[in-house]
Amino acid sequence: MSDKQCTKCKETKLFTEFYKSRSNSGYRSQCKHCTLKRDKERYHTDPEYKLSKTVKVRHNWETNPDAWSKRQLTVRKSHLKRHYGMTLEQYQKLFEEQQGYCAICATHNSEVPHKQLMVDHCHKTGKVRQLLCDLCNTALGKFKDKPELLEKAAAYLRKHNGES
Repeated sequence: MSDKQCTKCKETKLFTEFYKSRSNSGYRSQCKHCTLKRDKERYHTDPEYKLSKTVKVRHNWETNPDAWSKRQLTVRKSHLKRHYGMTLEQYQKLFEEQQGYCAICATHNSEVPHKQLMVDHCHKTGKVRQLLCDLCNTALGKFKDKPELLEKAAAYLRKHNGES
C-alpha cells in the first residue's frame, strides 16, 4: 500500500507526504501540509506554545549558568579539535606564550569581540600559526594569505596616506 488518507483534508496522498510516527501504520494521521498548517496556527494563537518553541532552551541556560559554561567549554573543545586538530591545552599554551595579545596588532583579548583570540592557520597545510584578533584574522583571509597582496595594500596606503 503506497497511499494514505489524511484525517484532516481527507485527501489520499503518498506515504512520503506524511511524517513518520510509532503508530500501527508507521505514519501520522495528518499529512505534512495539514500538520504544518496546524502548528503554524497554534504558534500564532497560543502564547504558551510559542514560548515553548522559542525560549525553552535559552531559558534553561539562563537559569543554570553552570550548564551554559560547561556547554560552551564542550563546544570550544570540539571546535578546536575538529577545525585545527588541537586541544584546549594547546590553545592555552599559545595564548600564554602571546600573553593574550594578537600576534599582529597586539590588541589584548579583553578588547576584542567575543573576548577570545582566533586560531590562525595555513589554509593549504592546515598548520596552526598563532592567535589573532578577529579583525587581523579576517584581513589575512581577505588577502588570501598572499604576502604580495598585503605588500601592495601597504604600498597603496603609504601612497595615499594623508590625502583627504
